[in-house]
Amino acid sequence: MLVQTEHGRCYTVKEMKDWLKKAGIKDISVIMPADTVLIIGEKQQLKKGGNT
Repeated sequence: MLVQTEHGRCYTVKEMKDWLKKAGIKDISVIMPADTVLIIGEKQQLKKGGNT
């Protein structure tokens, strides 16, 4: 998240997981292959009429 930015910064895994939770993402898992972090989650599809 700090690629080519003057004031960019790195975000912690906890910060990113918190964003996903606030967005309604469930079953969040973290995988750390080599030098990177992969965060995976699922969001329920909205049913017609806007109900989950």
